[in-house]
Amino acid sequence: MPRTKVQVALDTTCMSEALTLARYAKEGGADLIEAGTPLIKAHGMEAVRRLAEVWGEKPVVADMKTLDAGRVESELACKAGAKVVVVSGWANDVTVKEAVRAAESYGACVMVDLINVKEALERALEVESMGARYVCLHTGLDAQAGRRSVADSLDLIRSLSSKLKIPLAAAGGITAGNVRKVSEAGASLVVVGSFITKAPDPEAALGLLLGALG
Repeated sequence: MPRTKVQVALDTTCMSEALTLARYAKEGGADLIEAGTPLIKAHGMEAVRRLAEVWGEKPVVADMKTLDAGRVESELACKAGAKVVVVSGWANDVTVKEAVRAAESYGACVMVDLINVKEALERALEVESMGARYVCLHTGLDAQAGRRSVADSLDLIRSLSSKLKIPLAAAGGITAGNVRKVSEAGASLVVVGSFITKAPDPEAALGLLLGALG
């Protein structure tokens, strides 16, 4: 069974900090790097471009959380170097399909983020049929303030992973202490933010996480 992949999410609004963290993540062995929504809102597609320069051949994820204008936003991210474009699970079906079509024309793909989607399994199966190549079960940052994490949803992770044909990502409050449970429940990709990016030694934190995955 292949190792669960690790995506490092950069939710800072500071470009220089993001680039430094990206270098740590690359050297430490992460699989994907994410231009988080705050970084994109602060710096636009320049954030994606700069990360793509640092990251080289490895995939850059643009966390656009697109709700409308699927083709336009997907094209913007792909032209800047993104290989994965994130669309909100709340988006209209046409938006999802247009984002998928645009991404595929650039050799990229779409991840659909299920943050706050109540019927997660139903929507996951719908977007899979529309051409999404990843689905992400996501406990948001504000929800984490209530001491919640995606690791509290192991039954849902199991259900999603058993029914989807595409990889399932899990995001929100993942640490070295809970990542193995999330992985064993069926997540093919874990999206990790503050455990790495807020650590005194980000590269060492990433090493702990990878070690916990085994």
